[in-house]
Amino acid sequence: MNSWVSHACLKRETILEGILENVGPLRVGMGREPSLEATVDLAVLRIPYGDLSVPYIPGSSLKGVFRNFAATLVMHKGGHVCPDNGCMQKLKEKFAEKGCLLCKIFGSQGFRGLVSFFDAYPRNERGEIYIPETGIRTGIKIGRKTGAVVGGAKYDVEYIETGMKFQLQIRSLNLPTYALGLLSKVLVFLSRGEVKVGGFKGRGFGQVKVTAQRFKIRDSVSTEKRIGKLDEADVEAEAELGRENGWLVATGWKAWKIVENLEKSWDEFRLSQEG
Repeated sequence: MNSWVSHACLKRETILEGILENVGPLRVGMGREPSLEATVDLAVLRIPYGDLSVPYIPGSSLKGVFRNFAATLVMHKGGHVCPDNGCMQKLKEKFAEKGCLLCKIFGSQGFRGLVSFFDAYPRNERGEIYIPETGIRTGIKIGRKTGAVVGGAKYDVEYIETGMKFQLQIRSLNLPTYALGLLSKVLVFLSRGEVKVGGFKGRGFGQVKVTAQRFKIRDSVSTEKRIGKLDEADVEAEAELGRENGWLVATGWKAWKIVENLEKSWDEFRLSQEG
């Protein structure tokens, strides 16, 4: 049970590649204090790329989105979620057996997680990084008690315009099928617009859709027709995969079908109180 919770040996590897497109304004910001070169109060986060300064979505932001909503899904099943990501520090050698599922998947203090979210850069149809269009909205702060505008509280917010496309890549090691299903369920909710990315969500920002382009898996238990069980507590998922350089691979609509089938594996899984 839970022998997959380790970096000591490689039992399974997966890679999901796709496109994350914002269908509403998107703001992944750099905090309240603007940088020296910023022309607005609340600028979007940028990273130097050659001679460009490119807005992007950090992998850490995506990881936070996934972990936070995954916590909701785990608790909905009656599973335990630790409040401070501290399972490893508290449980030590009993972490693999009694740690919460989120700490096992995403990491805990003293344990590196088994899933990685790469920085998402805007890319055009040729796969080249480009600078997406941005806009600016003006906001004001309203006093909660008075209902009036707070003096000097006007601010400008920069955001990424609708329809920009970012390259998405998620990699995992040793995750059982149901854990891949948990990540897939977050992806499905994300693509429906029920989970949002970035800030100002309450003001209509952050809605995205996801297009899966390619899914790859390699392990000793999966076949072209089925993603297998990694241990006795695991479940299987139907698949339609081809073989390519030692990997089982699905592309295009078949890749998204894998995501949907993995989502079903999470729905079928019975979660223990320990996770």
